[in-house]
Amino acid sequence: MCPIRPTSIPAVIIELPIVMPFTPTVALDHSQRNFMIPKIDYSAICFNNNLRPFLYMRVATLSRTTLPKPWTVLALATLALVLAGAASLDTDRSELRDLNDARYTCAWSTGSSDSVNEGTTAVETLSATSDSSGTCSYSIVGGADLGDFSLSGSALSFSTAPDYESPADADSNNVYVVQVRATDSADSATTDLTMSVTVNDLTLAITGSQSFSVSETAPVGTQVGTITLSADTADAWSILSGNTGTAFALDSSTGVLTTAAGLDFETLSSYTLSVLAANGDESDIESITVAVTNQGITVTDTSASVSETAGNGDSVVDVDATGDDDIALSWSITGGNTGDAFAIDNNGLITVNDPSALDYETTTSYTLTVQATDSGSQTDTEDITITVTDVAPTVTDTSANLAETAAANAAVVTVSTSGDDDGLTWSITNGNTDGDSDGELPFAIGASTGAITVNDA
Repeated sequence: MCPIRPTSIPAVIIELPIVMPFTPTVALDHSQRNFMIPKIDYSAICFNNNLRPFLYMRVATLSRTTLPKPWTVLALATLALVLAGAASLDTDRSELRDLNDARYTCAWSTGSSDSVNEGTTAVETLSATSDSSGTCSYSIVGGADLGDFSLSGSALSFSTAPDYESPADADSNNVYVVQVRATDSADSATTDLTMSVTVNDLTLAITGSQSFSVSETAPVGTQVGTITLSADTADAWSILSGNTGTAFALDSSTGVLTTAAGLDFETLSSYTLSVLAANGDESDIESITVAVTNQGITVTDTSASVSETAGNGDSVVDVDATGDDDIALSWSITGGNTGDAFAIDNNGLITVNDPSALDYETTTSYTLTVQATDSGSQTDTEDITITVTDVAPTVTDTSANLAETAAANAAVVTVSTSGDDDGLTWSITNGNTDGDSDGELPFAIGASTGAITVNDA
């Protein structure tokens, strides 16, 4: 309560709450024209415990007296002035209340209802305007289906794309309810908006003219592509026709197409699959084209060696090819095969064709040009190097008998060798002793034949 100045004059306090009519009590005796003349001793604007302003006045009263008429008029005029002051104070108090309670808020321009097509997540870009110079921020604060929504900045979205055939809202009626809040940056005042978002049904349709391609060398299980829908969602997929040799498989729940068997461009270069997509109450059929791409062949670069003593038909090296090698290839040696020393079969195996052509002392290596051709007339060539290895000759241990009366040039024995026996030169290097010291050695050997004969009879 406001302080009161000390005074010895009896006083009464008149409290004038601004929200109440001002009705002062004045003792008035019309017959005697007696009037209680108020005298304002002290006044102030004070606030009660609820912070409501009121006019506080300390009035000193005079003794009752009989006043002439002019004084009566003066008293009434004074009372009128007090009433006018109270009314003015009430107006001032009202203005003070407005200044105290006023808050800046965000006014929503986003409507309370919206609709989106099934299969999409974006709902609405929230919009509200601050009535101050501040900005509005947004949050999700409630609603029966608040868990189905997400908010990024002002972008309101479904957390998961809704499916009309499988509603996830609380009432299962494809109307999702969410409460959003706009907060004014000036004073954090909030304004809520309850939105109803209706999900529209779409007619299921497979996107037309879809085509895919896959290499003829793709292993089983290779993903070819995912068949897409132009509207709605599907929970069942199947291939109705066109799947020759069960070449492809279609995931029944996702529409992902994969290879299920080996492919061959030369046998079948394209497939036209009739595909069915369905959900709970709708379906669609569309033709899907899958092209098989021709894979070129590549002969693998390789090298090998062969003994100069190798026999006819001996294996030398198996040439391989990558790419389209799951069909029969035709192999040939198109160059470098001097003396037709080698041959190649339809499996790419190179063998010795003419052993007599192999001689390290004549040719130490061959560079064969090998070509592979598929049934689509695609070819590839590669140089295959074959090294001829030298084989040392081994003289065969042997013995012979000779009569002491043998004549000159009589045959004794022919020495043989194993290993490389081409172009050998023979000689006796030890043991051929001149016993009679006549300057003639007892034996001779053919330099090119290895035949030992009597030289000195």
